[in-house]
Amino acid sequence: MYKLILVIAAIFIQSNEFTAQVTSVQDGDTVEIMWNDQKILVRLYGVDCPEDGQGFSTKAKQYTDAVCRNKNVKVIKRTMDVHGRIIGDIILPDGKDLAKELLKFGYAWHYKEYSDDKDLAALEMEARRQKKGLWVEANPMAPWEYKKTKKS
Repeated sequence: MYKLILVIAAIFIQSNEFTAQVTSVQDGDTVEIMWNDQKILVRLYGVDCPEDGQGFSTKAKQYTDAVCRNKNVKVIKRTMDVHGRIIGDIILPDGKDLAKELLKFGYAWHYKEYSDDKDLAALEMEARRQKKGLWVEANPMAPWEYKKTKKS
């Protein structure tokens, strides 16, 4: 039922850019927003944060929670996924891009399979170089690889 509500609500979002309040944080790269009295999930474009059970998953979620929960953010919708989530950018109240901030602090990977954004790639490389966040680990496993091991 919840997914159906998400899909229906997302269909009514005609604008590709709107302001909404973040009501909860699912994980580092997915938040729930309240828009027009509907709860909608927004998945960040171009990044992938560690999954539950991976190093830094809690830090990524805590960071996202601290900077956006109960705050009004600008959502820039790029597309919808098969789960009815908006895939897009979240601009924080201070004007910073949440995905870029997660990369800058080493709490996410640039999700190159879905994004060729050179700025995101550069932010990941700089965090790696400075050994920030998850990059303190010698060889951190990307979330998409981690999910494959869990399915096996």
